[in-house]
Order: sequence, then C-alpha cells, then structure tokens
Amino acid sequence: MKRTLQLLIIFIASLNCAVAATGTFEAQVDRNRLSLNETLTLQLTADSDASGEPDVTPLAADFDLLNRGESTMTSIINGAMSHTRQWTLELAPKRSGQLTIPPLALGAMHSDSIAITVTETADDSADKPVFMEASTDTLTPYVQQVVDYEVRMYFQDQPPRASLTEPTVDGATVERVGEDRSEETFINGRRYAVIERHYRLIPQRSGQLLIQSPRLDTVIPAPRAARQRDPFADFDQAFGNFLQNLPSSGRRVIERAADVTLTVRAQPTGSGINWLPATSLQLSDEWTPSPPLFRVGEPVTRTVTITATGVTAAQLPDLSMGTVDGIQIYADQPQPENLPGTTATALKSMKIALVPTRAGTLTLPEIRLPWWNTVSDTPQVAVIPARMIEVTGAPAPVNPPAPSVAVAPPEVAAPVPNVVEKPVVAVTPEAKSSGGWWPWLALVFGLLWLGTLAWWWRERRSGRTLNLPQTETTSRQRSLHQINKRIEAACLAADARAAQTALLEWALARWPQQPPRGLVELGLRWNDAESTAVLAALDRAIYAPAEMAWNGAAAWAVLSAQLQHSEANPARAVNDPLPPLYPPH
Repeated sequence: MKRTLQLLIIFIASLNCAVAATGTFEAQVDRNRLSLNETLTLQLTADSDASGEPDVTPLAADFDLLNRGESTMTSIINGAMSHTRQWTLELAPKRSGQLTIPPLALGAMHSDSIAITVTETADDSADKPVFMEASTDTLTPYVQQVVDYEVRMYFQDQPPRASLTEPTVDGATVERVGEDRSEETFINGRRYAVIERHYRLIPQRSGQLLIQSPRLDTVIPAPRAARQRDPFADFDQAFGNFLQNLPSSGRRVIERAADVTLTVRAQPTGSGINWLPATSLQLSDEWTPSPPLFRVGEPVTRTVTITATGVTAAQLPDLSMGTVDGIQIYADQPQPENLPGTTATALKSMKIALVPTRAGTLTLPEIRLPWWNTVSDTPQVAVIPARMIEVTGAPAPVNPPAPSVAVAPPEVAAPVPNVVEKPVVAVTPEAKSSGGWWPWLALVFGLLWLGTLAWWWRERRSGRTLNLPQTETTSRQRSLHQINKRIEAACLAADARAAQTALLEWALARWPQQPPRGLVELGLRWNDAESTAVLAALDRAIYAPAEMAWNGAAAWAVLSAQLQHSEANPARAVNDPLPPLYPPH
C-alpha cells in the first residue's frame, strides 16, 4: 500500500511538470478587418521555456510576410521566475475576401485560428499617390502559348525605397523579360512617374488560371512642415537649404493590381503531334557558296533558319532534312536564340553540309513545319519548296597520278601505314628479254609489301596507336603553323595522300595525348559539318576502288578556317569525351 501511494505521488508530480512544461501558445492580431493595400500585425506569444521557432509557412497561402521580430521577457512573481517569448509578424493579404490565419505550431503547442476580413481597395486611383495596374495581351490563350503579362506602377513622388515581388500563378511558368521602362504621364492634371515591367507566362495546362498580382512595397514621403522664420534661416540659405535634402520619415504603403484570370484553351483536335502556337513563323535558307555549285565530292553548305514570334527558342523543333539518293548529308547541332525585347521572338538555325556522290539531276525534298497561327486561330504550314539541282562530275586532277598497281584498300578512315611507295616500272618486251632478274626483284618487293601490311594489320588489331610518317623536314615537334603550310601545299597541289599525312600530323601536334586515328575521327573531333564533309570526301578519294579526282583547292578553302579556329582554342583534355572511333578488340 505504501509503495502504491509513492507511485501515485510520483505520477501526479510528473503530470504537473508536463503541464507546466507544455505551457500555452497564443496568437492575436491588431485588427480583424482591413483593405487590400493595408497590413496587419500578428503577435505570437509562448509563456514557457519553449525552444525552437514557430512554423509560419501556412501563412504563405493568403499572406505575404513583410517583417519579423522576436523578443524575450523574464519576470519574477513571488519568487517564481517565468519566461515569455514573443514573435511579431507584419502581414500583407494577397487577396480580398474572408481569410483565415491558420493554427500555427511551436513544438507540440498550437495556436488558435483567426478570421480576417479583407476588402477591395476603393477605385480612386486618380487621387492616390501610388497605385498599380496589370494586364495581359490575351485572356484566352492556348496551352503552351506565350502570354505577355505587363505591370505598371504609378508614383506621384519619387519614393525613398520600393520593392516588387514576382507574380504567382499555379499551372504556368513565369519569367521576367527585358528591362524596366519608365515614362511620365498626367492623370486628371496630376503628373505621375510610370515604371513598366514585363513577364512571360506559358500555361502548361488548360482551364482557369489565376495570376496573382505582384506586391509593391514602398514608402510615401511625408510632406515636410512649412518652416518658420528662425535665426538660422540665413544660415540655411547660405548652404543651399542642405537640411531640406535630408531623408524624412514617410508612410509605408502596400499596393497590388487586380488579379487576372486566364481561360486556357486545350490543343485543338487535329492540330498534329508537334504543337507550336505562334503569332508568326517563317522558314528561310541560305547557301554557301551563293549561288551554290554542285560538284561530285565537293561540300555545299545550306543554312536553314526558323524565325518566329510569340514563341521561345526552346519551343522550336528540330527540322528533318530527309535523305537524298546521291547526296551525303552532315548536320551541325541547331543553334537556338531568343532575341532581346519584351515581345517573344526566337530563331533556330541549322547548318547542313551536302556532299554529292554522283553526277546528274537530283531533287532536294521540301522542308515543312506545321504551326498554329494564334492571330487568325488557324493551322498553317511553313514550307521551303523542293529544289532540283544539277551535279556535275568532279574536275580533272591537277597532277594526274602515275599508273600503279591496284591494291585492295584498307578500311575507311584507317591511317595509312608507314609504307614507302615505289614507282612501278612499266615492263616492255625489250626489258623483259634483256634480263631475268626483274621477276625476282618484283617478288622481293611484293613480299616486303605483304609483310608491312601484315604488321600494320597486327598493330591495328592490338589497339595501339599507329606511328605517323616521320621525315627529315617534318616531325612531331613542328608547330601547328608549320604543318598548316604543308596542308595548304598538299591541297593546292591536289595531292590527297600528302594532305592526309599532313592533317594527321597536325592532329598529333594538336592532341598529343589522344590524337585522332583517322580523317573521319578528326572530323568528329572538330564537330563541324562542313569540315567533316570535306574530310570524308578526301577519305573517299584516297581509298576509292577506282581512281577518283579530288578538288584540293575547294577543300583548303574550308579547312583553313577550321584549322585557325582549332589553333585559337585550348587543346582538349586527355580524357576526351569523344568515344574512340576504333575501340581495341
């Protein structure tokens, strides 16, 4: 019985301690009714040694938190010490109507909810020192259509300070665009300074979307009282009334524009998979050279550009160039661009290199881009018509090659092994009968050639980097500029193999840690469609089964610019992200 009584006393004491430790957490406001451009003060009080901070995030649904302060009070009554913590919050309502300050939590304690009535601001803009307006260029946009949201702030006097929050809308992206623009206007005979700010909204779903106006927080300067005559008046005049320029106190003002409701329309039925709403759109193309001349093996560059208003660059799709029998097509990465200004205007350019592979009359297919005209509310299609081109054969080589024994070429894009080619002597009946050692000499050279080819194939299978040719006049230590001269000379002489050798030596000097192993891989390293096409044409001219002419002068016109551009940029790191063209087996 005694033990039971002790346990009961301990339980009651612990319960009292828990109640004392819990304490109270209260909330109160300085007023329950206010207009939309006014603020209220919320005071939170905890009369215990509560730790932590109250969670005020539920307030963000209907109120903006402007200021926050905290104080602690300690009192001693009849020898008992108590602590009180107090938080003071200045709130601005986001909308009119019946609002509620929800219960707020401090640890395990919760405050009570408080009802707040917010009335609309009287429409007396002509007499107000500060007011705002907001508008959109359309109230019924389509989903993913760009909407221009404009905010205009009017000030009778230059405010000491002012800040503007961002508009909020659920179901759309919001982005501020352009710079603020200022002007002056007169309303009912009063002069106002006007500041204009633009935002770009893109609805992501159909239905009703509410754009909540941004909040303008500013101070209206208090009028300075008329000054009486005093002994220091002459002193003030002598110093240009310096005291008049000192900052004075003012009245804080919170202003909002009326909220805007959008009725967002869904994508029309039958508008296609690639939905692109815009106010205007056009396709254009340019050729380099202009006018274009199409010859077998020579690249021609075509630049196709989309120009659109009422749309962002991210919304513009990639175009399909299709395929053409008799033309190899190499496309660069598209270059999207948003033009500056408050009106959404975007460009997207695509550079394509076309390399004809046969002569004759060829047809480039038309390029089509469906889009939706939001001005006329109709579907439209931008088109670059199909084009007939005449491809001529490649020009005759500058130096006709000497007749040689036809051999099977190695795989395309593989570097040339270090084999010294010997001119083949034409065998005539007289030479054949004048001596019997020529067949044996030919057999020796043939065996040496086969041995070298076998060694090259073994090195390639092992995945080791092939050694480039070394001569007395060129080496790996020569500068890129010196090798450039050799590339130029080989191109202008239409010497395809010399151009290949010089280009690979240039690549070794440019990327000594991880050089490209062939012309095709060099083109990938450059990542330029026109240069890649030129290198591919050179590669075909070298390894084609039949003799193929190569226009080195046209190739040098493209390669010279690319070589200068590559030399001006720092070398790529050893751990190049470009995957190896010939991975080891």
